Amino acid sequence: MEPFKLFWDHLKGEWAVIKTAPLTFFAAVSVGVWGGYQFSSMRYEGSVQNLDTAIKAKDATIAEMRLQAESTGRESKYVKTANDADAIYQFNRKVGLGNGVDIQLSLGKVIFGTIIASAEFNSGAEFEFRDLMLKITKIDISGQERSFGVLQKQTFAHVTAAIVGRR
Repeated sequence: MEPFKLFWDHLKGEWAVIKTAPLTFFAAVSVGVWGGYQFSSMRYEGSVQNLDTAIKAKDATIAEMRLQAESTGRESKYVKTANDADAIYQFNRKVGLGNGVDIQLSLGKVIFGTIIASAEFNSGAEFEFRDLMLKITKIDISGQERSFGVLQKQTFAHVTAAIVGRR
C-alpha cells in the first residue's frame, strides 16, 4: 500500500497545477486510459483464441501420432480395447478413426462426419467399424497428406458406407 500512498501524496502536492490544466488535457488522458484498456482487452482476447487454436491443433497432432504408432506397431492379430470404439480396422490392422458417426441399421448404412486414416487404408476395400463390416459407397471430400512424395495420412469427410456384414 506504500506505493499508492506515495502517489496520492504526490498528487495532493501537485493539485494546484493539475487544477489549472485545460479540459482537453483531462479528455486526452481519459481517452488514452480508455484506449489502453480496449487495446489490452483485444490483445488478451486474441491471445486466448490463439491458445485455443493451438490446443486444438496439438490435440489433432496427438491423435494422428497415436494412429500412426498404432498402425505401424500392431501385429496381424489384434485385440480390441475399450478405447477402440471409433477405430477402423482393415486387413487385421487399425488403420483409422471415425468421427461424427451416425449408424442407421434400418437403412443398412453408416455415415461418418470424418475418417482420419493412415496411408494403409484402402477406401475401395471392406473395413471393420465396431461390430460391422462396411464398404464405402460415397465420399464427398477427400484429402491426402504427403511428405517428400510419400503418402502419410488420408482424410475423408461426409462418408457414407454400406453395411455388408457383421463380425
